[in-house]
Amino acid sequence: MMIVNPLLGGGIARLFSTHPSTDERVAALTRMAQFGPR
Repeated sequence: MMIVNPLLGGGIARLFSTHPSTDERVAALTRMAQFGPR
């Protein structure tokens, strides 16, 4: 029995994550926006 979720807070949780966090998505979109349309 687990009292505390061992997957919270990063680390091993990232191994099972299927999508990046919202912060990571926004950062990626911001980087892409700096280059403008192609």
